[in-house]
Amino acid sequence: MLRLISLWTILLLLSLPFRPHAQTLVSPGQAFRALSTTPKLLAGFDTRRSFISNRDVSIFGVRVGLDFDRKIRMGFGTYFLSTPFYRRFPVSMPGSGGALDTIPAKLRFSYFSYFLEYVVFHSKRWEVGVPLYLGLGEVDFPEVPGFRPRPLLLGQVILRADYKILPFIGLAGGIGYRAIIAGSPLIEESINAPIYTFGVKFWLDWVAKKVWPKKFGPVEE
Repeated sequence: MLRLISLWTILLLLSLPFRPHAQTLVSPGQAFRALSTTPKLLAGFDTRRSFISNRDVSIFGVRVGLDFDRKIRMGFGTYFLSTPFYRRFPVSMPGSGGALDTIPAKLRFSYFSYFLEYVVFHSKRWEVGVPLYLGLGEVDFPEVPGFRPRPLLLGQVILRADYKILPFIGLAGGIGYRAIIAGSPLIEESINAPIYTFGVKFWLDWVAKKVWPKKFGPVEE
């Protein structure tokens, strides 16, 4: 699945109409100047797939922030592991004279993250961005006696791309990587892992502007 997403993203980027006169490439200078414009509020779900100890899992998130002229975005999000992930732990059984047994324990992995995204390309149908995430979170096995939550400082980078099939619906995909910057989970599971996303995306703001232009403003062409 990850190879399929990677191939889709590479083909997507190669198919972009990178014409110098199209004014769709965003230079760092343009992105910096966009910070002086009036930002728009952005909010939504931010779900992605990833791996923990080579097991495919889903990370669910909600983020809010500001969009500066479709060139720079920044804000905060909260994320947690939404796929059940279990590992068996050896524990001493009460009244067994010290005999050990194993119990299944569910991993709890969550973090709060700041993000900064540089939109490097956008046109009527395409948008390519590079969001960076810096998050503070923890891993824990609450069912295991004596297991304490382990704090983590996480870093993530993603190359993502959107393609609008219609003004309000399209495809979205991306690949990236998550790594521990500081702290150690001290568990067998590996938190460092690739990240990938692929799916259908809806632009509900376009629908709102089309239906209620006086309230939400005109549709941007």
